[in-house]
Amino acid sequence: MPVISPTVKEEIEPALCGRELRLNRSSPGLPKMATVGTPAYLKVMMHAAKHPHCAVNGLLLGSGGGASVRVVDAVPLFHQHTLGPMLEAATLIVEKYCEEEATTGHYGAKVQIVGYYHANERVDDTERKPLVRQIHAKVNDNFPGAVLLMVNNAALASGTSAALDAFHKGGGGDEDLSACSVALEDPGCMELLTSSLVDGAEAQVVDFDEHFFDVSNDWRNRAIQG
Repeated sequence: MPVISPTVKEEIEPALCGRELRLNRSSPGLPKMATVGTPAYLKVMMHAAKHPHCAVNGLLLGSGGGASVRVVDAVPLFHQHTLGPMLEAATLIVEKYCEEEATTGHYGAKVQIVGYYHANERVDDTERKPLVRQIHAKVNDNFPGAVLLMVNNAALASGTSAALDAFHKGGGGDEDLSACSVALEDPGCMELLTSSLVDGAEAQVVDFDEHFFDVSNDWRNRAIQG
């Protein structure tokens, strides 16, 4: 069973005060394109590379709505089991972080949780499993048009493409997904990823499994910027 450091309560409790479900009704359209910035791309792929024998997942931060979503950053969540209470706690912390960053200007614009990413355990497994669909649906409740990025493990191993498949919620039910286009803001980040993996830089990636065990492990991963 995952161990949560007592200090984590100090992060979660302020975010719980006066919390209510915040639905963004300004983005009713379905995205036709997801663009992914270099920091987000590196963190997603390096998270998967750090735990090659595990399924990994995380949240996507950015902006947009309607026809497009721009992903500027990624927050690695888990490489062990994705448990409801752990996911809720992590999401609360990330939402609070987004609110704080709106005033500090780290991203140069307001950001929010705009999607979810997942990499399956096996190289040949591209299935969007029920849990993946359920988590994406929850994200979509707060940001209609949220993107789901699935890491294509086979393509990642070959190094021949960006190794990302993108989807959005369709109109056929809570777990209905439709494909959408995905593009890297800087195609050169694929070469940067390759050189980073050669150097073993994926070992730097910290996810919430590690943060909940020891809060000195910084889940923001700000050293990974590209």
